Amino acid sequence: MGGLVQHEALGVGQRREREHVRRRVVGAELVAGHLPDETSIVEFVCRGLEMVPGIDQAVNVAVGEMSAVGGEGVDRHPLQFGGSAHGEVLLRLSSPEQYAPYAPHVQNLLYVIGLMLEERRQRRLAEEYRHTLELRVEERTQQLSREVEARRAAEM
Repeated sequence: MGGLVQHEALGVGQRREREHVRRRVVGAELVAGHLPDETSIVEFVCRGLEMVPGIDQAVNVAVGEMSAVGGEGVDRHPLQFGGSAHGEVLLRLSSPEQYAPYAPHVQNLLYVIGLMLEERRQRRLAEEYRHTLELRVEERTQQLSREVEARRAAEM
């Protein structure tokens, strides 16, 4: 019931603005999946988050630098999924009150981005393993071919 009262207390303009911002956040998720690399994805998302009311700045922080940044008015969002960390997005809030209605959408977006980065990492690893396996099969095939040739030559 509290959500209904809060929703009714908002003016039509405020509801439209919130819906517009929510759509931009969801749209960022859709576009991010088509970007070429992890850096492009996170930079795009950070730029988009800076358009959310109450967010002054969105910064991508690398894994090794995560503990060095923080403080008052900073909302931290690790980009991780499973056991893999892909950095962190720090949101410097100019107005926590303005940001609050969008926080769940932002959290969901950054969770999905972490999942997307992990999926790309796993796909890249699988491709590397496949390539390595193909090389090993080729090397072994060549080795066996040489052994067969040597045995045939020895039999003659």
